[in-house]
Amino acid sequence: MVITGTNSEICFELERLFLHLALINDDSKLEAFVRKNLLDIIECTSTGEAEIRNKGMEMLTHLNRRIKSNLTITLPLKDILHYLLSSTERNILGTNFAIVYLRIALDRVDTKDHFTLLPNFLDILLKYMNNRKIFDEIIILTARAWISIADIKQQEWPSLEPLKNEVIRSEILRFFSDVLYFPNSSTEKRNMAIMLNNFSGHPCMSKSRFLRIAKDVVGDLKISITALKLSIIKVSSIIFTEAEILPLLIGAIALGPSEVETAGDVAIKKIDLEKVLRNKDTVKSLFNLYLGLSFQKLDENDRVLPATVPIKLKLIPLLMRSPVAVQTFPYNIKIAFDGLFDKEDSVEKNPLKLQQASIDFLLLITKNFPVNALSTFGPIIFSSIRKLIDQNEASSVVAIAYQCFGIIGNKVPQLVVNDMALLQKTFDAIPLAPEEVSFAIADCLVSWLPAFHTVNDLALSGVLEALISSYIVHESPKCRLVALKFVETLVKTPSLEFRWMLCRTCGDPRDEMKHEAIRILDLSVADPTRIPKFEDLVAFFHQKLNLQDATGGAVDFLTAEVKKKKEAFADEVFHISALYLYANLQVACSLQPLSLTETNVFSRTSDYPVISRYLLSSSEEHRKILNLFLEIVLKAIEAQPANFLIEMACLFLHNGSGNLSHNYRATTVAWLQRHLNSNSHIAICAKLSELYSLILTDMEKKKCLEQCFKQFDSDKLSVQIPWLCAYLATQPSVNFTAEEINGIKVRLVNIIETLSGQQYFEAACGSLAELLRRSVFGLNETEKTILVSSVSDNQFSSLCELLGKIAASRKDILTSKMKELAVKCLGFLSLHSSSTVLYEKILVQLFACGEIAAQPEIQFIVGNALFDAAFGESSPSRRNIFVETEEYFLERNLSITKLDSIEKRIANLLEILMNIKLRHANRHLRQAALIWLFTLMKRCVVTKLNCIMDNLGSIQHAFINGLTETNEFSQEVASEGLGVIFELGSEEQKKVMVEELVNTLSTGRKRLDPIAPNTRLFAKDELGTTPTGENLTTYQELCNLATDLNQPDLIYKFMQLANHNILWNSKKITFGFSTIMQQAESLMEPYLAQLVPKLYRYRYDPDLKVQGAMRSIWQAVTVSKKSVTEEYANAIFDEFLSTLTDPQWRIRESSCLALADLLSGYCTDKITERFGQLFEILYRVQDDVKESVRIAAGRALSSLIKITVRKCSSVNGAKATQLLGMVLPIIIEKGVGSSIKINKMLSLNIIMDIVKEAGLTLQEHINIIVPCLLDSLSEEESTFLNYLAARSSLDELEVLDSARMSVAHSSPMMSTLRYIVPCINDSVFNTLGDKLIEQLRSSVGVTTRTGACQFIIDLCLQRQQLMMSCRSSCNKMVRVLLNGLNDRNPVIKKQFSSCLSYLLPFSSKREANRVLDYIKQKLRNEQDKEKMTVLHLMRALSRNTEILSDSLSAVVPFIFLYKCQEVAKNDEAGKRNLEMWDELWSELVPDTSSAMRLYRKEMIEVALVTLNTSSIFAIKAQAAKVLATVAESGVLNDDVDYAELLYDNLTSALHGRIWDGKEKLIEAISALLRSAGKNLALKWNEATIETKFLPLWEQCSKKSEKYNGEAILCAAMFCEMTAYNKIAQQVMSYIYNVINYNHSESNSDETTSEVSSVNHPKTYDYLIKIVPAIAHLLLSFDGAELFDRIEQVVALLKSNIFWKVKQALIIELPYFIQKCASHADFTTLFLAVSSLLTENDISQRCTFAQQCCFVLEYIVKRAQNNECILSLHKHTNIMETLKKATIVKSSALLDNLLECE
Repeated sequence: MVITGTNSEICFELERLFLHLALINDDSKLEAFVRKNLLDIIECTSTGEAEIRNKGMEMLTHLNRRIKSNLTITLPLKDILHYLLSSTERNILGTNFAIVYLRIALDRVDTKDHFTLLPNFLDILLKYMNNRKIFDEIIILTARAWISIADIKQQEWPSLEPLKNEVIRSEILRFFSDVLYFPNSSTEKRNMAIMLNNFSGHPCMSKSRFLRIAKDVVGDLKISITALKLSIIKVSSIIFTEAEILPLLIGAIALGPSEVETAGDVAIKKIDLEKVLRNKDTVKSLFNLYLGLSFQKLDENDRVLPATVPIKLKLIPLLMRSPVAVQTFPYNIKIAFDGLFDKEDSVEKNPLKLQQASIDFLLLITKNFPVNALSTFGPIIFSSIRKLIDQNEASSVVAIAYQCFGIIGNKVPQLVVNDMALLQKTFDAIPLAPEEVSFAIADCLVSWLPAFHTVNDLALSGVLEALISSYIVHESPKCRLVALKFVETLVKTPSLEFRWMLCRTCGDPRDEMKHEAIRILDLSVADPTRIPKFEDLVAFFHQKLNLQDATGGAVDFLTAEVKKKKEAFADEVFHISALYLYANLQVACSLQPLSLTETNVFSRTSDYPVISRYLLSSSEEHRKILNLFLEIVLKAIEAQPANFLIEMACLFLHNGSGNLSHNYRATTVAWLQRHLNSNSHIAICAKLSELYSLILTDMEKKKCLEQCFKQFDSDKLSVQIPWLCAYLATQPSVNFTAEEINGIKVRLVNIIETLSGQQYFEAACGSLAELLRRSVFGLNETEKTILVSSVSDNQFSSLCELLGKIAASRKDILTSKMKELAVKCLGFLSLHSSSTVLYEKILVQLFACGEIAAQPEIQFIVGNALFDAAFGESSPSRRNIFVETEEYFLERNLSITKLDSIEKRIANLLEILMNIKLRHANRHLRQAALIWLFTLMKRCVVTKLNCIMDNLGSIQHAFINGLTETNEFSQEVASEGLGVIFELGSEEQKKVMVEELVNTLSTGRKRLDPIAPNTRLFAKDELGTTPTGENLTTYQELCNLATDLNQPDLIYKFMQLANHNILWNSKKITFGFSTIMQQAESLMEPYLAQLVPKLYRYRYDPDLKVQGAMRSIWQAVTVSKKSVTEEYANAIFDEFLSTLTDPQWRIRESSCLALADLLSGYCTDKITERFGQLFEILYRVQDDVKESVRIAAGRALSSLIKITVRKCSSVNGAKATQLLGMVLPIIIEKGVGSSIKINKMLSLNIIMDIVKEAGLTLQEHINIIVPCLLDSLSEEESTFLNYLAARSSLDELEVLDSARMSVAHSSPMMSTLRYIVPCINDSVFNTLGDKLIEQLRSSVGVTTRTGACQFIIDLCLQRQQLMMSCRSSCNKMVRVLLNGLNDRNPVIKKQFSSCLSYLLPFSSKREANRVLDYIKQKLRNEQDKEKMTVLHLMRALSRNTEILSDSLSAVVPFIFLYKCQEVAKNDEAGKRNLEMWDELWSELVPDTSSAMRLYRKEMIEVALVTLNTSSIFAIKAQAAKVLATVAESGVLNDDVDYAELLYDNLTSALHGRIWDGKEKLIEAISALLRSAGKNLALKWNEATIETKFLPLWEQCSKKSEKYNGEAILCAAMFCEMTAYNKIAQQVMSYIYNVINYNHSESNSDETTSEVSSVNHPKTYDYLIKIVPAIAHLLLSFDGAELFDRIEQVVALLKSNIFWKVKQALIIELPYFIQKCASHADFTTLFLAVSSLLTENDISQRCTFAQQCCFVLEYIVKRAQNNECILSLHKHTNIMETLKKATIVKSSALLDNLLECE
């Protein structure tokens, strides 16, 4: 009702409603009133004038009082929601009223049902999003909806479309945030806060939002805040993005309670934090949560407070993981400082955890500081950190603060460079700080170090030096170390002081101090321009080392007790000082200085002659400085003798710098003697002997030699004696005679012959070598002749044999050093004047050294000895290393005569080495010969002898053959030899050598050395072992294994493998080749085209040795020519095409790997043109017998695929089309069609990738791609599925095929087919259509056929214009699909049906009619399978109802017929089918009643035909049910003739035997009589009625109780409708006869029936079924006859018949009482039923008693309306008894009646 009219009329109407409301005293009436009038009252109140508003307010107030506490009264919720949606924005009052009643209404709705209202709430929010107050009230009301929706599956959710609106989305998020951040405080505390309107600083929310949640959400007793939080976590994860929900979840995990915290933690773990934390909006939200919102423009109630400590502790780790947060200034700094510095107004300090997290965040910020922010924020952070360091007491925080301090100082250098006070303060803090902090301070200072490197101000450098010098001697080790590192800042200055500081620091007991000092010392000599004058440095160091008191005392590194025993400075200080001064001397001589950081400093003897010239050219004053330097060196030697220091002293002494004072020299001689006597180290002893011999005067030398001779003759021989003799005898300034020298030699040989102690033996050998080396140069020609002639040939031979035995000995007692010295002696024995016989004896002994498996290092000594032997006394080895260079020595000692002799000797050596030794079967000798040859070539570089220059080619051959040795060391020597030889050659020779080398690299070289049975072909364990565990290394062992295995051809395979090893296991070939490339780049150019392809492949050889060698060669090739691969790409590719299928697996494998690399970087057009051929080859190699080759082929294919897909992209146009034409046929034929699974899968992936990239360039190839992809749907299925399908029942097979189809439709192949759809045009589709038809018709695979259907459906959906233009192809497809509906597979039928429904709109009318005819034909078929086929087809077609619109009248009746089938309780399949028929029905017709009106005749016709023609009883029953449904609908009420026709047809169908379900026919007649019986009775006369009744009456005599009972009820209905009492009496008599016969068989003889004799008792079920007919029959009587019949009923009720029979009658009696038109007396009936009620109440049959009570109530109501007679005043006893019944007390009507009575 809508209240309208004038104000007075509206007021009157409101007054009337108010009065009505006041009089209502029943809840149901009150509810009806509210439902009917509430919204009208609200509308009037909100839109009317003052008088109306007051009246409405008064009424609503009254209404509120009545309904608020009465929860049984429900409000019109949907109407209220509709009102809110339709109300105008100006109607604020009405809206507010509606919201009030909406709250009340929601309280009466179960929480579980709230989710259904969520869409309405969201729509209302969308409407009122500009009205903040209403919006907030509505959003609060959604709370219970979120709780309820969280408990149901997402699939069952209602539509939440409004959430796509940004405003709604953000507000819901804010609401969720408020809930999750709402604190878990106590109820009392919260209520107090609300009452006082007090906002006590709750985090991350404003005051208004806090109070809103506290009052309206938490205050709602039906809402659990914990449940709401859990629901929000669950729901938000579904409806919002990860970026949106992350800020919400922080509140959940920070504020709890525990279950919320757990749920939040689980939700966060599901978020991709790495991705989300890169989102700027998310990071901004996190910042706002932490810092709050306190903009000036915000009202105080809307200002969001910052996070509390628990929330901050959760936020900071997330911010640290965000690269965006770290670089978002200034918010990141604010957050860091917030946790580090306590607020001024805060009483509590920040907890340590927060401080720690904040300082970690600040550290991250400083590490990632962008350059553009340094100038702005750097000083701010720097000063803040200084403050933090001063104030904070937590060592862990301060330690990280120092890290930040260091980083900022490093990035903004001016902050520390200009503040030396800060530097000093920081240094001072190191010893005072805890260990953790002191380490951080040290790191901080080191971080500042680069800043001080830039200091150019001399004054500032001076201050810095003073500061460092004070801390470098500090007690704190950390202080000293950091100060030492700061010394590096002074390296660029010429300061002497800092250099001394570094040398002094080397005496520090801590190794790290020493190492750092040495490192900086090395740096200080790196730049010659910044080095101070050598003279000044020596003088300064000399002063510091000798005037200890002047330096302020030594550093207190050692204990007092040790100091007493030691010098003022540690030995290391002298040692390093001497080395450092020598390095400066090298720089002064323009030499590369030595490195002090090396563990052992080795001398570079080549530097000595250069330094010697520098020393000799020095001025007198300079010589004094050199003497000081010598004193420092001698002091270092005295402290700690070392070879290099001794050599330095010798160098100075050899150059006349030994003008030492007498006392100093005497002291030096004394300690040298002491060291010589005490030192047992032979090398040191030898060097000290040399130094000693140099420092002595001539007289002292003679005297010393005499003492040595005495020592020789005594039993006690000191180890230094042989050395002293040798060095004294070879001094150039001492005049020794040949006799004296020969005496020394004899004594040394005697020691060697006796093989005395190891030390003496080695000393003897060494001193003999030295004596032989230099003795000839100290003698004049006469003495030299005497010396040579003093030794006989026999003595010489004996000495050679002795030395040879020592050199070739295998005794362990002889060390390598002894052997080396013996070899040297052999070399130095040779002189130019030696006879050929003696020279050859020397060679024989030296060659013998190579025949044993000696150490390769000795062979280098032998090589040098061969050189020395050939050169005689002209050998550069005999020079004085301190003053002579090799060139100078040769110039002085090599005459033309001597050169000819040397040429002959070297030529002879070369012939022996290359023709004999290098071809020897003994591999040890071959290796030794290779080393000798290499050594000879290297030593002959200076002389460039003709015999070598003329034979460079042969020598190169020898070295190339050396590369084939299996020994790596030999390979290395050979490769280095190649480099040496190449350097020697002329331009012409180099060309020849390059050509030879290239041929070797590209074609390989055959083995030149012979193979004997014991020849070793493989290294140990390279081939594994034999079955008996023996090694496989030699040729004989390989032959034996081949014989044992009965595989003679195996030996050839082994030899092939050995040949590979011979050729390319030469990882040291690199060196030689690299050298040649550097020397002859232009010569190599013509050979690159031949060489590069092979080198490119060899870089990927499986053998790592080959790979390493060839990569280094490649690097040498490409050093100066970076584009070599690009230039020769086509040649490399041509090489690969042939080697990919090479018989050797290693070549195939390396070719694949190299090809992968080539394609990824250098794919030319010519290469692209051969992709088809390449695919075919790689498919074959992919099936290689060797796994590693297959893997390599996979990599090559992967690269080929990537480049193919890229080049097939649509952006490449015609080129892409051309390439597709080349590769697609191969990919499909050789790949997809391959029997190899990996090839098949790879090819499919290629096609799919190409399709995604190619776009329109695919058009020419769609016809082969689409069938291929469709076939793959079936081919790629697991064989296990086919196994299952073959063993499944039809139902199982349908489920399995459905799953297969589903998987196929979501497969990558199907997705790829969808990419193709937009590329198809008319010409393509016309040919493609035939391919699709073929797939649909004849494909074996289920998924292929269904996939083809899905592809056609996609075409229909996306390319409608195309389908319209290709109607003929569509017609063909329709015909194929229609034929396919006869397939036995139900899944194919469904999919074909679906496809037909999409395709029919694009086909001709003729094809559509063909389909419709098929449907009509199949609908008449009684087979279930046929009906299901049509069902699927029609369900599919229901999407396009226009197709079926013309045929609905023919189709709908059948659908309704099948919809009416009966389904057994346990028949699940039948239930599903019935549901599908129901769905189809609902899709085709608007509603059932409309369908009845439209198609009633067709439905009746189909049902009657089915009824009369069908042989299946179940279908007959369905037809009867259809007729019953049509009759019940009332559509025949107005068409009496048609109703009569239907009645006649139904009754005629009753003839014949009873079949299952025939009672449905009776039910149909009953339904027809109920709906049209009155109208039919008006048309029929009595005779007609009897005629029409006769078929029914005949059915009443049938034997089937079920059928008979239904017929009795129908006959009773007939009697009721026609009111013809004659036939009613017949039926009534039959019923009573049956009852009486059953009740008392003794009276059965008197019981008669006009129909038939009842000669057997009936079941109680039958009686229960027919007794209700009495109630209907009573309506056919009136007057006295009715009274008699009622009495019969009363008698029946009073009888002792089974109580359920009485109950059946009682249930139906209300129908009679209500319908009875006569004014009858119901007193006896009332009393009988009352007695029955009392009886059942006592028996506790409550249901029966209640049913009796209903009958009594109907009688009472009728009596109250004066429609019957009811006289009870004479039956008080019965009434009294009735009053006591419990059920009567609950009946208001009966209770009142009895009170009145």
